[in-house]
Amino acid sequence: MSLQNGAPPRDAAFDNINYGKTSTSCSGSIKAKCIQTRDLSVNGTLNVNGTLNVNGISVTSGGSLATSGVGTHSLVFDAATRTLNELTAGGGTEIVDSGTGNLTISTGVASSVWQKVGAVISPLVAASTQGLLCGNTATNSVAGTNNIVAGGQSNTITKNLDGAIIGGSGNSIGGPDKILRNIIIGGISNTMGSSDDLIDQIIIGGTLNTTSGNNNRRSVIIGGASNALVGRAVNCIVTGQSNTMANNLDGAIIGGSGNSIGGPDNIRRNVIIGGISNTMGSSDDLIDCIFITGTGNTTSGNNNRRSVIIGGSGNALTGGAVDCVIMCGAGSTMGGNCSKSFACGPSIACTDNGCFMFSDSAGGNGLTSVTNQFRVRCAAGATFFSNTLNSTGVTLLPSVSSWAAASDINLKENLVELDHHDTMLKVANMKVYKYNYIGTDPAYENFGPVAQDWNADFGAPSIDFPVLDPETKDQITDPNTGALLFEKKPAKDPLMIVEKDMIGVLMSCVKDLHNQIESLKQQNSNLQAQIDSIKQHVGL
Repeated sequence: MSLQNGAPPRDAAFDNINYGKTSTSCSGSIKAKCIQTRDLSVNGTLNVNGTLNVNGISVTSGGSLATSGVGTHSLVFDAATRTLNELTAGGGTEIVDSGTGNLTISTGVASSVWQKVGAVISPLVAASTQGLLCGNTATNSVAGTNNIVAGGQSNTITKNLDGAIIGGSGNSIGGPDKILRNIIIGGISNTMGSSDDLIDQIIIGGTLNTTSGNNNRRSVIIGGASNALVGRAVNCIVTGQSNTMANNLDGAIIGGSGNSIGGPDNIRRNVIIGGISNTMGSSDDLIDCIFITGTGNTTSGNNNRRSVIIGGSGNALTGGAVDCVIMCGAGSTMGGNCSKSFACGPSIACTDNGCFMFSDSAGGNGLTSVTNQFRVRCAAGATFFSNTLNSTGVTLLPSVSSWAAASDINLKENLVELDHHDTMLKVANMKVYKYNYIGTDPAYENFGPVAQDWNADFGAPSIDFPVLDPETKDQITDPNTGALLFEKKPAKDPLMIVEKDMIGVLMSCVKDLHNQIESLKQQNSNLQAQIDSIKQHVGL
């Protein structure tokens, strides 16, 4: 007997049931050689002796499914234990869903999707969790939706969408709500998702790395140990050990230990590279700042932007530091709405714009700033060389308020004594002015000659300078002879006056004055002798 339409009667038996794309439901049991229908619901026992071709099969709790081919095998679903057993091995009837190659069986409580590979029939995923376990199924576990736990041991996904744990040990993903697309790759005891809104996070290796707090998104922890994303870390990267990221957008902590970035609001694009216990962001509006190594460097106050601390310890951006740099400092600070300033060394306090400051480690009073000023403290002095032999230059000696120039006779050659009287005449004929430089306040008065007058009398002679190609800066050769070309230029800039030369000229003038005074003294002595002789002759 065959059935083409209508519901099968209770406890019916047929040779063939063919409903095509129509659903079939029976309140009792069905026994048939072949069944072909779209959906099949049986409240009792389904026994198919031939071909079973059904998109969906529902066997309510307490029912069973048995199939057997001609001299082949039987498959029985035990609803109590949720297992599908092959009673007789051998080829024969395939129990498959026509669309996926899998068999879906519902118990009325939950359902399972099974797959048959050869003679082995096993669960593909749990339909209620859509999770996939690969490798160690004994200690790993998976829940949530579209998640994968592959390899490793004791890895767990309890709540996640479209996520994965791949390898490692003791890693876990889960959380209260909105845990989406998160991945842990390797490592030990890494944990994701103790709070809401953990989205697109990745932990790669390491141990005891964690995420907590709400709204961590698109951020990564790479290796290290005990690093943490603790809320509102968006598009961030963390490596190293015990580093913490919170309330930061597009930032990174790369290496180091105990470093942290976070703050109340508007913390964006900040980076810490290495170092120990550096802290960024205790106040608002920390943007585009960088710490590179160092220990215990901090930011405080609002509106620190595009500023950098490089190395050192205990340095701070204290608010309003914009486009500033602290390098190799110790207890140095930038703040007070300063901008475009640079500080190198310890105990510098910069609160002004356009400062360039260097400080030594001698202790004592710290170095303070003045707007647009180059300030240096070097208790042991400073030297500037002006040639490659380090034989010319100037030195600021310790506790001295003027420059000392290199003047060792062993460094000099071609020594010629000046004509002091000629020098005096040149100076006597040279104009000396009071003036101010163009563009400056007339109150800033200066005194002295002009370079053109000075160099006309005391300028250095011209010497040969190589002729250079304006583009390549290579020395040009004569196209006919191949010889290097030179041109005559003054040895010293004709528009400047060398202060040391002026001192030498003035000393020469002093010597001439001395000679003139000595000559006048001799003349006076001779005249006095003549006067005395005349007085004696006339009896006076």
